[in-house]
Amino acid sequence: MPHQNSRRILSRKERGIAILMTAVLLFALVPVAGLAIDAVVLYALKAKLATAADAAAIAAARSLNVGITLAEQEEAARQRAIDFFRANFPNNAWNTRNHSVTAGVAETAFRTRTVTVNAAVDAPQYFMRWLGFSTTRIAAMGRASRRDVNLIMVLDRSGSMGSAGTSTSPCAVMKQAAVNFTNMFAEGRDRLGFIAYGSGTVVGFAPSMNFKSGGSASMTSRLTSMACAGGTSTAMALWEGYQMIQAIDEPGALNLIVHFTDGWPNAISADLPYRRVTDSRYGGVRRDTSTTRHINTRMDFTHSSTSTTYSMPPSPCRVGSTSSPPYHYYNMRCANSTCSSKTDYSGPGWNPNWDPGTRRGVVTQAAGDTDTLNTGSTVGPIELTYSSLSDTANKVIGGLDDCAANTVGNWASMRRDVAYLPDQDIYGNSTRGYMNFTGVMLFGSGHPHVGRIRVDVPRSLTRAGMNATDNAAQRIRDDVTLSPVIYVIGLGDVNHEVNRRQSNDPTSPIYDPNRPDGLYVYAETTTQLNSAFVRVASEILRLAY
Repeated sequence: MPHQNSRRILSRKERGIAILMTAVLLFALVPVAGLAIDAVVLYALKAKLATAADAAAIAAARSLNVGITLAEQEEAARQRAIDFFRANFPNNAWNTRNHSVTAGVAETAFRTRTVTVNAAVDAPQYFMRWLGFSTTRIAAMGRASRRDVNLIMVLDRSGSMGSAGTSTSPCAVMKQAAVNFTNMFAEGRDRLGFIAYGSGTVVGFAPSMNFKSGGSASMTSRLTSMACAGGTSTAMALWEGYQMIQAIDEPGALNLIVHFTDGWPNAISADLPYRRVTDSRYGGVRRDTSTTRHINTRMDFTHSSTSTTYSMPPSPCRVGSTSSPPYHYYNMRCANSTCSSKTDYSGPGWNPNWDPGTRRGVVTQAAGDTDTLNTGSTVGPIELTYSSLSDTANKVIGGLDDCAANTVGNWASMRRDVAYLPDQDIYGNSTRGYMNFTGVMLFGSGHPHVGRIRVDVPRSLTRAGMNATDNAAQRIRDDVTLSPVIYVIGLGDVNHEVNRRQSNDPTSPIYDPNRPDGLYVYAETTTQLNSAFVRVASEILRLAY
């Protein structure tokens, strides 16, 4: 009995101690549990606060695209940051109080401005009130940078674009899309310009940060004044756009070329060697019957076929003035100042004293946008530049062949006078490359210029144009100092591969991850063209932040 009573007494004592320990533990555990719950609440509110601050900073950085002056842009950025923060984290949201939000804009690097948003609120405490803490101050920071842009548009205004005066023509739709694209960038911050090209090129608007002001002299007004005509000198235009980037010379900026085209590169600017020997080639030469030209009739011909090969001597036309000595002829030499006595030469070299050198100009195929035509029209040499955006005249270069006046009808004299297409254009871009030349595209065995690219074969010029364009784009991307990025917009009947290669699009067969990624956007019809420009603008603005 005594033993059992003793155990009962101990059991009652143990129960008492357990109750006491439970009370003590509850006193300690409740604040711990409350702290955990309140910590979860604080963590959730901190995440929402940070998200709101980030969104405000990004929105503010994007607002730098609007406004006339930099000061106005910065003020707009601050106000937009505050507005966006309050929209995402309203006063008294989730029982928070004492909101504070500030936004600042600073130049953090060369041509880079950063928007910083600092936000703080008093977050409510629930269980921690037992310990005297009713609120806790939490803070978050959001930051977004916008890099300034140097952007050159290279716009194809070739004849296939149609009339600029027809509102639904590709030319008219492209111009409006280019205007809309231009308006997406920031006056006073970004620097924009454009080059337009057909057979030759013309600087439509020299790069400037004030591209929206100036009325009729603004970039948007200049875009609307553009007419469309000519061939497709893509490589020349692309390289001249790059030269504008080089002239600006700002490694810290986002340097961009946006190229629009509706066709295949089929024209090349080159230092063209003139023929000095007889060879066999396609015809297409007009006869000049003028009695004042002193033409050796033995070498006059009337070939007009673009599919039949003829044995052609060098041009019978003269070099020099018709009215004053000395008279030097391609294939004859005057024996006196009046040219009353002549010395004739026989082939194949003809006059050994004649050395016309080269003529710098554009040669192009005019048989259609394809690289499959062995026969058809090829024309030139054409002047490298247009006089204005409204100039649609393709001018044949004079000075060597006086029989080829500056008229469209005499373009075919190039098939007679130019010996071959050089292996480089005037900027050093190779006309040889991934598009190979086989069969009739090259002069064959036994020809004085064996292995050279023929100027009388349409597909030869198109393939040379594609190679020069591809080579130009690769050389531009190899500039690791300025790191230019190329975007290409194609419309309708274009060669997708050459456009992907130009832009270093990730789908390109020669995509190089060590060079800046570009983008190729295709618009099958004009109804998709504005969206294509918008997509490119969105990609650029994404990279700018």
